[in-house]
Amino acid sequence: MTDFVSVEGLTLHIDGVPILRGVDLAVAPGAALGLVGESGSGKSMTVRAIAGLLPDGAATGGSVTVGGTDVPDLRRAALRRYHRSIGMVFQDPRTAVNPVHTVGAFLLERCRDRGDDRAAATRHAHDVLRRIGVTDPARRMAQYPFELSGGLLQRIMIASVMTERPALLLADEPTTALDVTTQADVLRLIADLRRETATAMIFVTHDLDLAAAVCERLAVLYAGRVLETGPADTLTAGRCTPTPGRCWPPGRRCTGGCRRCPSSRAAPARRRTPDPAAPTPPAAPSPRPAAPPRHRRRSRSDRRSSPATGRTSRPGATWTPTWRKESVKMPDEPLLTVTGVSKRYGDHQVVSDVSFTLDAGRTLAVVGESGAGKTTVGAIVSGLLAATSGSVTVCGEDRTRVARAARHRRRRGTQLQLVPQDPYATLDPAQRVGDALDEAVRLAAPGSAADRRARVGELLHLVGLDADHARATPARLSGGQRQRVAIARALAPRPRLLVLDEPVSALDVSVQAQILNVLNRLQRDLGTAYLFITHDLAVVRQIADEVVVMRHGRVVESGTADQVLDDPRDDYTRRLIASTPRPGWRLDDHP
Repeated sequence: MTDFVSVEGLTLHIDGVPILRGVDLAVAPGAALGLVGESGSGKSMTVRAIAGLLPDGAATGGSVTVGGTDVPDLRRAALRRYHRSIGMVFQDPRTAVNPVHTVGAFLLERCRDRGDDRAAATRHAHDVLRRIGVTDPARRMAQYPFELSGGLLQRIMIASVMTERPALLLADEPTTALDVTTQADVLRLIADLRRETATAMIFVTHDLDLAAAVCERLAVLYAGRVLETGPADTLTAGRCTPTPGRCWPPGRRCTGGCRRCPSSRAAPARRRTPDPAAPTPPAAPSPRPAAPPRHRRRSRSDRRSSPATGRTSRPGATWTPTWRKESVKMPDEPLLTVTGVSKRYGDHQVVSDVSFTLDAGRTLAVVGESGAGKTTVGAIVSGLLAATSGSVTVCGEDRTRVARAARHRRRRGTQLQLVPQDPYATLDPAQRVGDALDEAVRLAAPGSAADRRARVGELLHLVGLDADHARATPARLSGGQRQRVAIARALAPRPRLLVLDEPVSALDVSVQAQILNVLNRLQRDLGTAYLFITHDLAVVRQIADEVVVMRHGRVVESGTADQVLDDPRDDYTRRLIASTPRPGWRLDDHP
C-alpha cells in the first residue's frame, strides 16, 4: 500500500540552528502514528513541516509528501488549498481562535467553508459539540473564548476540525489540557472519525502509554532524530522507565523491579522526594550541553555568577534562602478555610457548597474534569472572584470579598499568590525576566536597587535558574523555565500560600518532574502551603497530602491522598483512576 504521508531525510535549520537531523516517517491511509519524545526533541517542528507552517528563517532539506503533494514546493494559493484538506489541533487552543469572536462564529465559519448554509452549519455544529460531550451547545456557541476553560476550549477546537472531515489529522499534544475522562472520550471520538473517513493521523505526545493506546505505530524522536519506529506493542514491550508514562531513554532494557514492569509486585510510591538511600537510575544522555539563553553571548566573567553575592556558584554548592521554614511561625489553626462557597452566573450554578481546609506547609490537590469548577474555586480563594455565598479565610482573615483598593490587594499578596497554567500569557513578552521579578519585588517590599537585585538573584536561585536568565525575555525560555519564572515571581512577596492552577499540565513529564521537585524543595525549606489544581492523578500522587475531588461544581470525595487514590469511595473517583493512561492501557478500558 502506498503511504499517505512520506517524510524522507527531513532536515531543518532555523537561523542556522539545527532542529531536525534526517527524519524519516511513513503513515498509511487511515493509520495512526504516534510521535513520542521529550521537549526539544523536534516533534512539533516535524508536524509543522508536514503542515507547511514553518517559521521565517527555516531552511529544510529532504522531502515531505502528503497524498502525492510535495509540501515544501507549495506556493501560497496551493498551500491554502492543502490546508483545507488537513486538520490541525495544537496544544494551546487560545492561540487558534479570535478572542473578539464568539465560539459560534468560529465554528460556523469552518462549516460554511464546506458549502453549508447557515441553518445546516448550525445543526452540524450543535451535533458535533454534543458528540464531544459539550452540554448546552447553543449557550456555548454564544460565548467568547475567554469565558471557557482551557479544556472546554480544546474540545471545541477538536470539534471544529471534525467538521471538515480531513484526510490527515495533525494532533500536537491535543489532550494535554484535558482531564483523563474527557481525554479518553475525545480520543475515542477521534478514533471513530478515523474509522468512518479513513483519516490518517500523526499524534504528538510526551506520554508513551497514551501514544501506545491510540496509535498502531510509534516513532521515538530524540535530539532531532528518529531513534526507533515500529508497532506500538513491539516498542513498548519489555521497556521501562522510573517515571510512569515517560518516554524511555533509548536502548535501556527493563531489568525488573520497577513500577512499569508487569511482573513487579511493588506498591506504587506516593509523595514527594525519592528515598535518599535508593539507587539513582541512569539518566538519558543529553544531546548537547545546556546553553544559556540566546539573547547574548556569555562572557567568562559571568559563569553562573550570582547577582546576590557576585560570587561564582559551583554545581552542587549549598545555598540557604534568607527566609526558611524555621523562621516562619506555623499557626495552630488551618492556613486556609473554605466554607460553603458557591458561585452562580445568572441561572448557571458553577460551584455549589464547597468546603475544605488546608494547613500550613501542606498540599491540597483539587481534582476533577474540565468544567468541574476547580479554577473558579482557585479564583475565589485568590481573591479574583467574589463568591455568591460562603466564606474564605486566609491566615485568620476573611478573604471572601474582592479587594478593590491597591493597598489591600498588596497586603493580601503577602499572604497568597497565584501561579497560572500558562506563564507565557501572563509574562510581558517585551520585558526581561529580571525586570519582571524586580517589579514584583518592588511592589512587595520597596527597597534600594542593590537590595532588589539581591532579592531577584535569590528568587532565581530558589527556582533553579541562574543570572543569565534574568537578561532573557520569555520567548527565549523553554516552557519549564517560564513556569519557574512564574513561581519565582509569585514568591517575591514571601507568601504563606500558593494557588497553583494546572502549573505542569502543558509540560512533558521530565520537565514536570523538575517543577514538582522545585515545589517540594520550596515547601520543605520555606513551609509554603499549596492549593494545587490539576486533572493529572499521577501528579497528585507525587505532590499532594490531601485530595478534594470535584464534579459539576460539587465536592464528591475528599481525604488523604492515600485514601482517595488507593481506596476511592465514589464511583466518579474510580472512573477518574480507571481512565488514567498506564502501561498496557487501552481506550476500551475506559468505563
